[in-house]
Amino acid sequence: MRDEQARDVSLREAKRLDPEAVRSFLKIHPGIFRDDPDLARAALDVRSRQSGDNVLSYESAAIRRLQQRVAELTELRDELIETIELNALAAESMRAATLAVLDAASFAGFVEAATEGFRTIFDLESVALCLERGLPALPGGGGARWIDAAALARLMGASGQGCVLRPALRMTMGLHDQGAPIATEALVRLDFGPGRPGGLLLFGSSAPDRFTEEMSADLVAFLGGVTSRAGRRWFELAEAGR
Repeated sequence: MRDEQARDVSLREAKRLDPEAVRSFLKIHPGIFRDDPDLARAALDVRSRQSGDNVLSYESAAIRRLQQRVAELTELRDELIETIELNALAAESMRAATLAVLDAASFAGFVEAATEGFRTIFDLESVALCLERGLPALPGGGGARWIDAAALARLMGASGQGCVLRPALRMTMGLHDQGAPIATEALVRLDFGPGRPGGLLLFGSSAPDRFTEEMSADLVAFLGGVTSRAGRRWFELAEAGR
C-alpha cells in the first residue's frame, strides 16, 4: 500500500513538470534509461498502465532491450573485475614464489622453496625437483629426486620441448608425492649452466583441466627459469669449494 501511495505521489509530481523541460533534459542525458534500470522499469510500468496490457508498445520493447543490455554490461563488468582480481592474486603468488627461491639461505632452503613452497603457493598436489646425476651433491638436498639423462629425456617426451603440459603419465607417478592423486602435470627442463647436467621441475595436480596442451606454458616456464638461475648459483659455489 505504501509503495502504491508513493508511486501515485511521484506520478502527480511528474504531471506538474513542464513537458518541454523533461524533453530538454532527456536530450542532454539520452542514456538515463540505459544507466538507471529502476527508472527504465518505472517508465515501462507507467506506459503499460496507460496503454493497457493488450496494447503492443514499441517503446516497451525498446526499454526491455535496454534492460537486457544493462544486465549484459553489468555481468561483463563483474567478470572483468573478477579477472583483474585473479590476475592480481596470480602476480602476488609469482612474486612470493620467486623471492622464496632466490632468497633461500641454504641449498636445503632452495630445494624446500622449489618443491613444498611452490606446491603450497600454487595449491598443487605435488611439485618435484629432479636433478640429473653428475651435479654436485650438496648438503640438505634430500628433498630432490636424482635421475639420469636418459630418464630425463624419456620424461620430457620425443618433442624435445622445454615445457610440457599434459595428462599425467604412469612413468612419472613415482616422482610425484606418494598418495597424491595426479590427473595432469607440467614438466619444465632446468638449465644449470653450460657443460653442467640439468634437471626437471615437475608439477602435479588432481584437476583434469589444470595443465593441458591448449594452455600457455609461460607460468611454468618462468618458474623453471627462476629455479634454474637459483640452482646454478648453488652448484657454482659447490664446484668452487665454498
